[in-house]
Amino acid sequence: MYRIPPLLYSLLLMFTVACFPVTEVGTLETSALEDGFRTDAATKIHTLDASVILFPDGFALRGDTIYGYGSRHWMDKDLGRTSRFITTDSIAAITYYEKNMPAGRFFGEFMYFLTAPGMTYLGVYCIMNPKACFGSCPTVYTYSDTGMTLEAELFSSSISKLMEADDLDVLGERPIEDGAFPLRITNEALETHYINQYQLIDIQHQPGIRVYPNPKNDFIAVREETSPLSVRSRMGEDVLEQIRTRDALQYRTGDNAFKELSATNEQDWIEVAFQVPESAESVRLVLRMRNSLLSTVLFYDLVLGSQGLKAIDWTRKMNEDAVYAGIFNEVYKAFSGIRIQTEHNGKWNDCGVIHDVGPINWKHIAVELPVRRSGAMHVRLEFFPDNILIDYIAVDTTASGGSQFHVRRLDPLTVINNEGEECSEILPLLQDVDEKRLVTNPGDSYRMFYDIPKSIYGARTLFIKSHGYYTEWVRGGWLVEDESGYRFNLFDVEGAVAQLRKRWIVGRENIESTFFNARIPVREEL
Repeated sequence: MYRIPPLLYSLLLMFTVACFPVTEVGTLETSALEDGFRTDAATKIHTLDASVILFPDGFALRGDTIYGYGSRHWMDKDLGRTSRFITTDSIAAITYYEKNMPAGRFFGEFMYFLTAPGMTYLGVYCIMNPKACFGSCPTVYTYSDTGMTLEAELFSSSISKLMEADDLDVLGERPIEDGAFPLRITNEALETHYINQYQLIDIQHQPGIRVYPNPKNDFIAVREETSPLSVRSRMGEDVLEQIRTRDALQYRTGDNAFKELSATNEQDWIEVAFQVPESAESVRLVLRMRNSLLSTVLFYDLVLGSQGLKAIDWTRKMNEDAVYAGIFNEVYKAFSGIRIQTEHNGKWNDCGVIHDVGPINWKHIAVELPVRRSGAMHVRLEFFPDNILIDYIAVDTTASGGSQFHVRRLDPLTVINNEGEECSEILPLLQDVDEKRLVTNPGDSYRMFYDIPKSIYGARTLFIKSHGYYTEWVRGGWLVEDESGYRFNLFDVEGAVAQLRKRWIVGRENIESTFFNARIPVREEL
């Protein structure tokens, strides 16, 4: 069953009778505007060519022409801020916000609003650039002679300021050599990223040792990775071959299993068995995993998309209302990530959690588990059906998985933005977790150039340590009323799960084929 903590149930009950103050979003009909009309409210005008005109200080009407000082945006292009004039017959809709909304938040967090008449353009754009229709969080690439390699997506579950969190990702998709080492961090979705910390961490260690992040964003050393004796799915299938090596095969919940388990509110799991020697006091379980797009559908389609214009209010509430954001976070965690259980005397005991890692890139995680006795040990990895894909599982049962290693932060020699300009002044924004953040918008990228020193122990592993959050730009499809009539309600968890199940069964294949075809273009001067 989906396990909602008892305390959370109490909070949900309390808050069903509470009121959440929100800033209402208003609309203006052009037919109701009279010559000489003027407003100083922050306003977005949605035009029939699918562009958006942003007037942070309002506008005025003279005859049939609206004028003011603002910027125009079309798809991922920012067409600049200047004096603008728009005839009323070219307008699809006008939305405005309270006069006291800060202009920075107006532009940064709630900037993008495509119109329903522009859905033809948006539909084509989503197919060509699906990450503009979904999301990616900050993505990190390394360079080589053959091009760029995707290495990590950062803080993928940090969907608001009040859910800002740490992340730790190992760079291991390409060999790392001493000397010059460039990295690129990008924003490839219709999101605003608030990057509080971004550091390259150099772990120098002995050859033969592999170092991974653990669920608490710390480092864990592994000496010897061996395959489990067996891996069995909840449906009774032997899935050892799917997870034995890092390859194109992986375990995921099948269609029939998803329909069966989700219909009865049951979790999926795989059971891993291996032998523990007498000398072991703990074992280290290594996973290579990523999310499916199920969490993406939950967030974009159900939580945000079903609310229409109210998605803006919901986003603001998630950034400002600590209690509401806390409840949402607990509900989300109830059916996200992996719960780790070990068997003892016929009972399964919880011993750890791995949170969602995002759908874009495979991520390595290592978990240290206590050993109660030598001999056969069984571990269950339990998760919401079809939310997790597992490509690789290995076990280190050596007496000591650790080894001496040296940890230090590497600072870049220089930083180049997507305009080809040197901008090392951003570095103080990324050093510590504080109120200073680097803010990026769609298409932004930064290349950072490092000098990798020789390892004093003979080998090394590099990590990206990050902290931050992101907010979504409102999508044009959210202006269209949901045909199902569903509207997200935080206090109706079962209703949300039922909607998620229905939409995932119908649209999974199409969503996945579209999402992974391409990305939003990144503006960069080479």
